[in-house]
Parts: sequence; structure tokens; C-alpha cells
Amino acid sequence: MEPGMIVDALGSRIRIDFAASLDRSQRESLRAAWAGASARAQTSTKAQTSTGDDAAELVISAGIADGPATATSPASTERADVAAADTATLASALSARVTLAAIERQRGRLLMLHACGLVTADGAVLAFVGPSGRGKTTAARALGSRYGYVSDETIAVDASGTVLPYRKPLSVIEPASAAATDPATGTMTSADAAVRPKRQLAPSALGLLPLPDASLRLGGIILLDRRPGAGDPRVEEVPLAEAIAAIVPEASYFAELPRPLRYLATLIERSGGVRRVVYGEADHLAAAVPELLTAHSEPEGWEPVDLDARTGLDARTDLEAAEGYRRGAALDAIAVGPELLVLSDGVVHVLSGIGPQLWLRAGSGASETRLLASVVELHGLPPHGDAAEAVSEAIARLLAVGLLEALGPADGSTDAPASRWRRAEHVAAVDSGDRVVVLDLADPASATPQALAGSAAAIWRAIGTDADGTGGRDTEAIVAHVAGSYAVEPAAVRADVEAFLRELRARALVREIDTDARELDDTITSGGADA
Repeated sequence: MEPGMIVDALGSRIRIDFAASLDRSQRESLRAAWAGASARAQTSTKAQTSTGDDAAELVISAGIADGPATATSPASTERADVAAADTATLASALSARVTLAAIERQRGRLLMLHACGLVTADGAVLAFVGPSGRGKTTAARALGSRYGYVSDETIAVDASGTVLPYRKPLSVIEPASAAATDPATGTMTSADAAVRPKRQLAPSALGLLPLPDASLRLGGIILLDRRPGAGDPRVEEVPLAEAIAAIVPEASYFAELPRPLRYLATLIERSGGVRRVVYGEADHLAAAVPELLTAHSEPEGWEPVDLDARTGLDARTDLEAAEGYRRGAALDAIAVGPELLVLSDGVVHVLSGIGPQLWLRAGSGASETRLLASVVELHGLPPHGDAAEAVSEAIARLLAVGLLEALGPADGSTDAPASRWRRAEHVAAVDSGDRVVVLDLADPASATPQALAGSAAAIWRAIGTDADGTGGRDTEAIVAHVAGSYAVEPAAVRADVEAFLRELRARALVREIDTDARELDDTITSGGADA
């Protein structure tokens, strides 16, 4: 085993060792790909990196072996191994393994956004957030010749707003080779049209700029919204509640942060709010950057919410034989104007209308009669319809998503059915090995192919491999499948799997079956029926 190089990934030092199965050219290829993330390269700037000299917190060995790519999870020895049959596959698997290890090490310590990051000369980092396939790597390449490249994968931010870089190699699709074309027509074969070979290239090899000689700080969070044919880029302010609901599914281990919603809201406030950039092609993004760096609106006010359930209208013992409701478990909550954001089971619920009053006043226990009286006192009688019926419907929605629990004379609450997931009937998919391309045919005229790669592709495959032929699997089975694909413990991927399932559901690519919680949650989020 030849000692390789130490890379700095999100503030963790990870040493990559080269197995004897790698020849000189293969070792040099891997060294070149990771040159931008080299700990030695990054210590020449003021960018926040890990501490220590050559001490590594984790060692990953890379080598060539027959069979598909494999990766072992680090154990108490703090070693992990990655092996593949060829250099290109090995480089891709190594990149994924280093990324997972770095994210795992910083869970609960840093806000880690699924984003690409570019930095100005004075250290202001713009984090462009988006799910897989939204164009983050393309955006990084388009802007990296003007601004310093921070990462195309994950932007990590501590509570003070300091950004820890991860200058990993970029995964680049190479042009089709002559061998991949039909000799009769000169066009790409159908297989090559779906997937082309990828290379892991150092940022410098693509002409991307290094980090500046300045401390890195979060200068803004940008939601990427690529719309083919959109023309010149358009910058939009995003309301705080909407911004948080969009960002949380793209944050790794978000629920493990201390007071997660307050952590994120504080960073958003300090960095000048969240904006959305609507654009057609990545080459056009550069025109929007000056506005993204300077257009800061007045911070939208927010307040932390007391999670002490004893603030309800009735104590549990006062309910006696009467049925009532109490708050479900919540990790954090903040109030943004009339709206209430509640983080529960890793999901951000945005409550409006009478929803905030019902949740806040339920506390550790409140009868429906008392909740109705509280709502009428605050909001008055509805101009149309029956107040009692509206409150009952809103309570049912809150029960469905776990924000309220029913109390009876002798029991606490009932168990909800386990969520199962199934691909939507109107979605077509082509699996080409290293990625899956899906197409929503519900509206063929506006259908746009969406590419799922890496863990996103693994999750998609897990949904559709149930032996009973329904294409449905429960969340636990999907988590186990993905964890097995990456040879890690289920706990290491659970939060990301659950977040991506919710993202697929939001895009109408999958359906949640055996429960109607999502339909109810959609109504609550949009403020329907005053919940």
C-alpha cells in the first residue's frame, strides 16, 4: 500500500492511499483529479480548512479489482476501501466515498447544502442549491472561470457563516467517441445516447479559479430554477418560509443540527435572504451574479417558538374521559409572520390560517371544544361555512401528518400505517447503468427529461424492485437497499433517502401509497382549508 495524498473535504482530512494493484499512470491520474482538494494546496489561502499537519481522520484505500465497484464503510480502524475494475469507475466510486465520509463526519455540526459554490475575491460564497439533475456542476463550470471554485457537490457552513470548501473533482461527460457511433449513419447508438463515459477532473484542468486569499463566508443562498428557453436570467426574492421549505430537503442531516430551523433562519438572515434565479442556459448565469451579490432585501422577521407542550389549554389529567389532542413530536419551530414552520420527522411543515393556532394551543392536551373556542376567539367566525366543521377538518390534516396526536380515555395515540412508495404510472424511465433518465408523460407537450445519478439513481431503483410486482416499497426497505449499494450503515443514508423521496413526490415522479398523509400535507402547506 503506497501512501497517497491528504485531501480536505468539508473541514475533515481524509488520506487516500493507493493499493499495489494501481500502476503509476493510474496513481498519477487519481492524484491529478484530487489536486484541487489537496490539503497542502488549500493551506496557502485563508480558506477555512481542517486543522493539524499530516494527520488524517480517515484513510481510504483505492485499488483495481475484478467485478463491480465496491466500498466499505469506515469502522473503528478508521479505514475504508474502494475498488473497481477500471480507472474511470474507480475514480467515480472514490469521489462518492470521500463525499459520503466527509458528510458523515460533519453531521450535526455544519449546515451541509446540496449545492455548488463560487466565491468572490473578498471571500463571499454564493451557494447555488438544487436537487440532482438541476445543473449544479454545469453552473460551477460556467461560473468557475470568473469566480473561485468552492465545490460542485456540498457547501458546508458553520453557525457563524464560515464556509468550509470541498474542491472535489468534477464529473464530466466526455464527447462521444467514434467507436460509439453507428458506422452506417454516423450517429450515436441508443446506448451511448443514454450514457457517455465520465471523467473525474480537477477544477484547474477545467480552467476553474482557485480559492482567494480570504476567509470564506456565506454571501447568499440561491435556488437554481433552470427552464429551457427561459432567455436572460431573472432573479426573484424568495419569502423566508418558502425558502426554508425548499432548502431543507437539500440539506444533509439537517435534523441533527442544534435547533435546525433557527440555525438556518439565522444564516439566511445574515447572508441577505434567499433568491431564486430562473435561467435557460448555464452560460447566461454570469449576467445574474452581480445582482445576486448586491440585491439584498430587508431581512424578513422570524421568532423562535417555545416547544414546551405544557402551554396547551388543558392539562392531560383534566381531559379525563373526554377525547382530545396534543402536539406530536417536533424538533424545532419558528414563526414567520402569520405562518408557523414546524420540523417533525425531518419534514418542514408550513402552517397557515388556523393551523398555527391549533398546533400551539393543543400543547400537552386540549379538547376539540376548547380548540374551537380558541380559534374563534382569535380569527372570528368564518364568513361562509361552519367553524366547527373547519376546525375538525384542519385537525384531521394535522393528525395525518403527525403534528397532532389523538388522546382517548385510556390510550395515547394510534399508530399510522407505514409509508410505501411507488413510481407514478405516468413516468417513463431509462436506466443506463450509471444514471437513470426519467420523463413525466402526464403532460407530454411540456415533458422534460430529468437525470438521476449516484445515490439518486440508487433510490429510484430501490422503489421499483419490489418482488410483488407492484413497484412499491416501504421507506425502511428503500433505505436498506441504498445502504447496501454503498456498503454503509442505514443510519448513514436515512436522512438523505427520506429527503429525496419527498423531492420525488413533490415532482410527481412517485406516489406515497397506503396513506393519504401527503395529500393532506399539501393542503396544509398551501394554506388550504385554513390549516
